Amino acid sequence: MGKTDYRRKAVLVVECDSAKLAQQNLALGEQLCSLIKQAFPLNPVDLVQSDTEAGLLEKVRELHEKGRPYRSIIVVGHSNQDGLMISSDRFIGWGGVANWFKSFDPHRIILIACNAGRWLPCTALFSGMPTLKEIFGSPAPAHKDQAFAVLFIVLHILGAQKADADTLRLIQAGNFLLTKGLMLRRSRREYEESGVVEGLVWGLTDSVLNQLAERLRR
Repeated sequence: MGKTDYRRKAVLVVECDSAKLAQQNLALGEQLCSLIKQAFPLNPVDLVQSDTEAGLLEKVRELHEKGRPYRSIIVVGHSNQDGLMISSDRFIGWGGVANWFKSFDPHRIILIACNAGRWLPCTALFSGMPTLKEIFGSPAPAHKDQAFAVLFIVLHILGAQKADADTLRLIQAGNFLLTKGLMLRRSRREYEESGVVEGLVWGLTDSVLNQLAERLRR
């Protein structure tokens, strides 16, 4: 894939409540990390797996002490519009999620988690992470098959000198056609330019997309 920029191309994969995800055959972190490392062996790719808040906090602290910014963070876990089950013993709001990861100066966060791509979660993440430029997530219940869309998004971002909007849209469309899953991209520009009224419209649109996705997957 050519030379890579360690400072800008590091990836962090976080599995929230790994034991539960493993029981449900949803523990995708190791698979994602392995495939990304195979494609980009020079890029730093780290995986955090933990079942308790204390254990997760310790692992995140250790990574932070290394001083490495992660331009892309992938989060796998159970969530809803209000927040994320960060560990087996802790559910936190999306503002709290931003506090967990803002020290890594991420440019994007990619969420394999239910309803994480809706307007309210994205608003909290953009507000809490000043460096964040884009969010990929589903406005509907997420499922295991969406890991393939996430993988292709990450591989494109790492391989391209600049991410191409048309390529990203093609990946999103392919994901929808093959899995009936939704993986939307929200940008900071959209967030900053939208007012209260537009935010409410986006919220209503999220609900419609949620219902559509559920019907298509039946």
